[in-house]
Amino acid sequence: VKFVIATGSGETHEITGSSIGGGQVKVSAIDGAEVELDGKLPALLVSHTDKPGVIALVSSTLASASVNIATMRVFRKNKGGLATMVLECDQKVQPAIVQLLAALPPIDTVRFVDSVL
Repeated sequence: VKFVIATGSGETHEITGSSIGGGQVKVSAIDGAEVELDGKLPALLVSHTDKPGVIALVSSTLASASVNIATMRVFRKNKGGLATMVLECDQKVQPAIVQLLAALPPIDTVRFVDSVL
C-alpha cells in the first residue's frame, strides 16, 4: 500500500508498506528509497554517494556520539551512484548528530524516523 504523509513543516513523503498481521507493519520504501523498517526502533535514512569509506564515516560519527547501531542495510542502484543507508539505532539520534551527518561531504540527505511502537 502506498500513501502520502505530510509533516508539520509542510513536506510530504510517499511511504510504501504492508500490514504483516497482529497490528504490525513493514515499511518497504520511503520517497522511492528501499528500506526495511518495522517501526520498533528509531532509524536514520542516509542518502549518499556510493564510494569507499562512507559507511565507516557514518558509523564512526554515531559511535563518537554513543549511538549504537542495531541493524544496518545499504541499498544502491548503480556503482558510484546514489545509495541509501538504513540504520536502526538502540536510542533516539539527537538533532545535532543528524545535522552533523548531513553536513559531511559524501552525504546528500539524512532523515531521522522515530520509533512508532
